[in-house]
Amino acid sequence: MGFERDQARDERSVYTSLRYRVRESAAVVILLSQSTLDMGIVQWTELAYAEAFEVPIFILLHHVNFEQLKSAPRGVPPMVLFSQCTPASSWRLLDNDLRRCCANWRNIAPPEVE
Repeated sequence: MGFERDQARDERSVYTSLRYRVRESAAVVILLSQSTLDMGIVQWTELAYAEAFEVPIFILLHHVNFEQLKSAPRGVPPMVLFSQCTPASSWRLLDNDLRRCCANWRNIAPPEVE
């Protein structure tokens, strides 16, 4: 019985820390894979916090495509299905947007990108 009580306290601690870290972030980048679809409760929570705190979200699809997301046996959050997802192999397409998020977060001019 003590284990369950301690486990619940540990989970609350994890979610409290996650909420704080997301709120203080310039952006949230999620690497979404089959493993995430199978056991993604923490990632889904991270996405929910990012949406609530209006933190920019970048979703990279790793060995999974959009059709697989739509047909996943477990629920995929609507924010994933209605978001722009990028294949992980094309992560460099996000470079300018990520730089802009970081610059805005720090209140500095974004670096010049060639």
